[in-house]
Amino acid sequence: MRIAYKPHETTRTMTKKELQERNAAFNALSPMKKRVAVAKDVLLQIEIGKFKPGYGYGSLAGPRGGSINPKSSDNLQLIIEKNGVSCVGCAKAAAVVARARLGNCVLGRVGEAVDGVTDEIFGSRLAGILEEMYEGWTIWTDVTKSERKALERYRDSLHDGSLGSTYIMKAIYQNIVTNRGWFVVGKYKY
Repeated sequence: MRIAYKPHETTRTMTKKELQERNAAFNALSPMKKRVAVAKDVLLQIEIGKFKPGYGYGSLAGPRGGSINPKSSDNLQLIIEKNGVSCVGCAKAAAVVARARLGNCVLGRVGEAVDGVTDEIFGSRLAGILEEMYEGWTIWTDVTKSERKALERYRDSLHDGSLGSTYIMKAIYQNIVTNRGWFVVGKYKY
């Protein structure tokens, strides 16, 4: 059973049965395979234009560009799957949208769900590192001096001024796909 839909399927709304099958398939994956599935889905959503990388928290837009503000009890998967709905956001928001789309466990606004969902998929340490890599911050307090240098070099290579936010986000999530669920920087695996 496949989890991600193919690009040609993005123009239609999935049936309730298809959503249930995809949710079950995702929820049956191992933790590392969930990381890969979320990373692949982020890359697909960027490719097809349903997710646009942007700095700051995530927001949803309807087919005509108006903002969508779900209630805290709203099922985010059903909102995201509607034809024409798109999202703009940071590295964590991308993971929230992918997690909601793939496994139907997210209720409410993207920004409200960010920490819980990203910690579930990547663990709080990696979730923080991914966000710092994307946003260009340096907050790494629980790393060794050697790790800090490796992380800073990697981050600086992404933020050299010539690369846009889309490239940076794709590079971060491609790292996870390429390394089968691990985020690898130099000799360090997270």
